[in-house]
Amino acid sequence: MLSIPSQQLCFFYTELLSLALEDSHSDTALFEYIKEKICGLGSGASQKYAPIQFVLGLCEQLGYQIDADVHFPHLQGVKFQLKEIALGNDPGLDRGMRRHLLNRLVDVLQLLAFPEKSVRSLDVIDELFL
Repeated sequence: MLSIPSQQLCFFYTELLSLALEDSHSDTALFEYIKEKICGLGSGASQKYAPIQFVLGLCEQLGYQIDADVHFPHLQGVKFQLKEIALGNDPGLDRGMRRHLLNRLVDVLQLLAFPEKSVRSLDVIDELFL
């Protein structure tokens, strides 16, 4: 059985997927990415960067380029920080910065993939993980 935080992450991932995916075509790489992330929720590893990692990976899988210089022009060093998070490393960000990065990444994904819809579970993720 998954812990409550892991269940909330699963709901967040599922919501993003349901909003971003409209086609029913076969995409093995996307399926494997989703399976890896959802199956890894109960692994006991630190999850404070998990929502950010998931959104970064989902954007990549869907073909959306996250450009730190474009999407985060006011933040110094964010390109390195996002790269570290994507690699599974801890760049030592405080709660406020993690929250800001996740909210901005979700805004970018929403703008690119589902501009008419909104993510409702983001507030819960903010409280549990960021």
